Amino acid sequence: EVDGRCLPWSASSLVLASVVCDVGLGLRVSYRAGEDALRPHVIVSGLPPRRLGPRLPRVLRGVSIGNAGEPLHYDALTTRLVLRFGSRAGHVVVDGDLERVTTATVTAGPVLRILAPR
Repeated sequence: EVDGRCLPWSASSLVLASVVCDVGLGLRVSYRAGEDALRPHVIVSGLPPRRLGPRLPRVLRGVSIGNAGEPLHYDALTTRLVLRFGSRAGHVVVDGDLERVTTATVTAGPVLRILAPR
């Protein structure tokens, strides 16, 4: 569910929410992250992994991995993402830690001001 709207497919092979546009190694899946501090870039795809894999060059270029109008793909800045795993718990990775949950909600956290010496 994104911003209160259920996506029109029942399962996803990729779910990503980030405020960091480059996750390292030149991977820019969340190429729009950081545009709005209050809305993480959310990408959800119902495409099978064998159809997502060939799209790696798009990730390296920092462009959408979805095609315009593709029915099994969501790619936008979002205020709220809710993952529901039904009666079975699912696994999510949060800041590198693997968590087992039945529901996960993702929203932007507080805006941090980082102080650095001049």
